[in-house]
Amino acid sequence: MIAGFDVMKNAKQVRENIGFVQQETTVDEYLTGRENLLLQAKLNHIPKNEINQRIDEVLELIELSDKQHQAVVTYSGGMRKRLDIAGGLLHHPKVLFLDEPTVGLDIQTRRKIWQYIKKSTLNLK
Repeated sequence: MIAGFDVMKNAKQVRENIGFVQQETTVDEYLTGRENLLLQAKLNHIPKNEINQRIDEVLELIELSDKQHQAVVTYSGGMRKRLDIAGGLLHHPKVLFLDEPTVGLDIQTRRKIWQYIKKSTLNLK
C-alpha cells in the first residue's frame, strides 16, 4: 500500500500519488527552469488549466521565480537540485521519495533544500 492504494491493483493511482527525486539531477540544462517544469507537468498529466499555477507555486517555493526564464546551464548545482525537487512536487504527490537529495551540496544549500522539502509538506497539500 502506498498513499492508500494497493500497488498491485492500483498501479496508476500509486504513480499519480508519488513523486521521486533522484540523487543526480535530471533537468535538461538547455531548457529554461520553467520549460523543465512544463515538461514535468505534461509527463505527469497535470490538467492544462492548472499547469501555470502549479509551476508558479513550486518556483516560488524553491525561490527560483526570478530565474525561471534562464537556461538551466547557467544555474548553480544547488539551483538545479531545487529545480529537480520542484519537478518532484509539481503534481502534489502524497508521498515523495528522495534519493540523497543533498549529496555534494555545501552546508548552506543542504539546509535550504531541507527547508524547501519541509515547507512543501505544509504548502502543497
